[in-house]
Amino acid sequence: MWWGGARAPSADAEPDAAVLDGITVSWPAHTVEYTHRSAEVVSAVAKAHCDLGLVLRPATVDQIARTAHTGRRLPPKTTFFQPKPRTGMILRLLDDPAPRPA
Repeated sequence: MWWGGARAPSADAEPDAAVLDGITVSWPAHTVEYTHRSAEVVSAVAKAHCDLGLVLRPATVDQIARTAHTGRRLPPKTTFFQPKPRTGMILRLLDDPAPRPA
């Protein structure tokens, strides 16, 4: 993970959210709030509405697929994306075999 930079994650890197989730487990009790705009994080820190603000890189499709294929779970909001597909546009039958990675 590259804090404060725009370095792309390596092909085998864990998503930033998963790394951070592993770190924060040992922290004292805390509240986590999510926003999808980095400007809101900067504003909250500047106005002292929070003690810490973090902006993470989005997980790549490869990272999400690799995590899913290993049966692990990702932290909340890791797979948030926009625009959202309309309801019913993407369907997968539950009895279909799992897709194979390319």
